[in-house]
Amino acid sequence: MLTIAEVNQRRPRCAKCGCTADLLDIQDAALRQELLVLLRQELHVDFVKLFVLRVGCQLINAKATHEHIARAERKCHRCKTPLEPGDVVDCLKCRSVNLVWD
Repeated sequence: MLTIAEVNQRRPRCAKCGCTADLLDIQDAALRQELLVLLRQELHVDFVKLFVLRVGCQLINAKATHEHIARAERKCHRCKTPLEPGDVVDCLKCRSVNLVWD
């Protein structure tokens, strides 16, 4: 299974978008849920602000992580294709890296 540490060693991190910023893993389930609520409500600015505040990371890492979180029902954030099992998955169709939080 692919891990965030392995993804962060790749250049670029995501084969589809060419992202070079490190993606961050959130282990705190309550924070993940809070962030997912904002994401599903399309409150993207609020998501990034909360992420930076609570994680203490740089803005670029918060944005990169935000952009790669899979959609609901384990679908690719970019092309909406169903994803293979795992918490970090490269989409078989579009090659975009996805962080599966739910």
